[in-house]
Amino acid sequence: MSLIMIVDDYPDACDLLARLLQRLGHRVSCAHSGPEALQILGSVLPDAVLLDHMMPGMSGIEVLREMRADRRFVATPVVLLTAMCDDKTRADAASAGATDFWTKPIDAQQFEPALARVLRHVSS
Repeated sequence: MSLIMIVDDYPDACDLLARLLQRLGHRVSCAHSGPEALQILGSVLPDAVLLDHMMPGMSGIEVLREMRADRRFVATPVVLLTAMCDDKTRADAASAGATDFWTKPIDAQQFEPALARVLRHVSS
């Protein structure tokens, strides 16, 4: 059972993803801002992070860069979630170290296979 951290400034989005993950047998930790996520990451080592891109104050890309600067999280799979699917956003996510990039709204039928691909990084 993996611990997945969800970072999204919309509580409803966090709750939806949490329910999907819990149905699949995962434990979940939620944060509603970049600074809150970084604070939680000071004491929690998740197996993967689902990270919203567009958040007030600190973007998902900024959170990801701070995570990758911390050696504890260099190999942690991080999925950037965004409604923006343009090439620049994808390039920024890749250069910051995103493991994968999912476009919102999340397709419930594709969620489990996409998550399985990401979690393969945990065991490798």
